[in-house]
Amino acid sequence: MVKIQLTISFFVFFSFETLAQQFGRLDNFWNVYARTNPAQTNSLDSLEVNLIGRAQWSGINGAPMTFYANYNQISPNILGSFGLSAEYDEIGFNKTYTVKGNYTYRLPTRIGLFSAGANLGWSRVGVSATWIPPQTLNDSSLPPNIPSQNDLVFDLGIAYKLNNLRIGFSVLQLSNLLIKPSPLYFDYAPHFALNAAYRLKFNEKWGTDFYWQTWGLTDRLTTDVSYIVNYKEKLELGLIVNNLFYHNSLLYGLSLGYNHKSGIGIYTSGTFTAPSNAFFENPTFEIGLKYRRN
Repeated sequence: MVKIQLTISFFVFFSFETLAQQFGRLDNFWNVYARTNPAQTNSLDSLEVNLIGRAQWSGINGAPMTFYANYNQISPNILGSFGLSAEYDEIGFNKTYTVKGNYTYRLPTRIGLFSAGANLGWSRVGVSATWIPPQTLNDSSLPPNIPSQNDLVFDLGIAYKLNNLRIGFSVLQLSNLLIKPSPLYFDYAPHFALNAAYRLKFNEKWGTDFYWQTWGLTDRLTTDVSYIVNYKEKLELGLIVNNLFYHNSLLYGLSLGYNHKSGIGIYTSGTFTAPSNAFFENPTFEIGLKYRRN
């Protein structure tokens, strides 16, 4: 039984590294575009707050977990918006804490809204000398005294909005160009993200939203899409597809959300791996709270 658990944990960790999971993904990425593009903050609302928790491959010991929170507010005094975000990612023995501050410059024009933004913050990567699982079995491959690592975090992004269309491009982890590789962290190359969103309203009650996000990772492109149907801007039901062009690692699922007139909303989702990869048939669950004010 111990050998089986160790095998699963190693495979989880290996997949995490090769699929660039070090930057923990979120299935409901459209609610927090600002996470991957600082220029997308407050693209729809003057105030936005998010709290998200995600358990990937639930039921497998050592599988990834992500917790994310952010606050962003438009301020005319600074010609844009500012905000803060905090994130915690965990997989196996690897744990990362990240705190960022961001600023977005907004330029309204006759042909749309242009914006440019930057994230600047701090990340702390640490590991535990006890391999997971089991908690009591030491991993001989780790040094006896494992230090933590503190890194600068720097991201840049641009975005454009016209009526119901939003598009953006960003480069993340630019600061990693200045950092030498460390055994604590496996994801040193800067990445880029391309995202787009389009909203179509059929009538006073029904509307749809289409969301697209492509990651340029170290050795591949990863594309996530979602199609959301909303009723009276209150109820949302959506289809999520991750790793769109990689059938061997395709993830698919549903998202359900509710938005109250007060601006408070709740959403949740569940995704599953394609049958071709039955080893990770364990579902991924995500739940989030948000607050929006125009």
